[in-house]
Amino acid sequence: MENKQKIFGKNKSPIFKNISQKFKSYYFLTKCTFLGCHENKPNKLYFVLIANLFILVIAFTFSIYVAHITSILDAADATISKAPLIKTNFSTFSTFADILSNNSEKAFMAMFSGVIFGLFPVYFIYVNSQIIGIVSAIVYLSSSSAVVLAGLLPHGITESFAIILSCGYGVWLGSKFIRMLFLKEFSGFKNAMLFAFTKYIKIIIPLLIFSAIIETYVTPVAIRYFSK
Repeated sequence: MENKQKIFGKNKSPIFKNISQKFKSYYFLTKCTFLGCHENKPNKLYFVLIANLFILVIAFTFSIYVAHITSILDAADATISKAPLIKTNFSTFSTFADILSNNSEKAFMAMFSGVIFGLFPVYFIYVNSQIIGIVSAIVYLSSSSAVVLAGLLPHGITESFAIILSCGYGVWLGSKFIRMLFLKEFSGFKNAMLFAFTKYIKIIIPLLIFSAIIETYVTPVAIRYFSK
């Protein structure tokens, strides 16, 4: 009897308390993912999920293309010559402006189109990850892994971080839109939009400016060096 009271009575065992706490935390994270939280900033889970999708799709696409692209590599020569990862004639301010404008527009779209149930940011990160994986595989097979890394790493770290942030905020805005639609949380949605826009200006744009500078003036030098 005493043992049963310890387990099922007021004095629950630490094991049951642990299970209960874990269940509550998983429930909270799941709820935040699909319906959003009452807080005015997103849960880190949004960014973790987007980052995992980004890495997994790149790795999967790269491995698939490396295994099967050899037979069609000749047909991909035009793609290689146009691929932004391996261009080496970047030296002008207009190129910097084009890169910054293109990336800023994509980041803005990925973030604020997320209000439509958070669908577009997921699609955006999936497609861009596939492109990176495909181009990386083509370059790897036609040159070397050093050239792939030279074309990706200098600007890719900060640029990818900016895009992941944009998509994470986009999914979060989608969850806030759902809450506004079904739970009438209008002020929460408005505050979320303002919060996301502030982050876009203060964090994402500076990251993209830095990435565009590196991609314009540093990445081509690194590619030429490792192509020798």
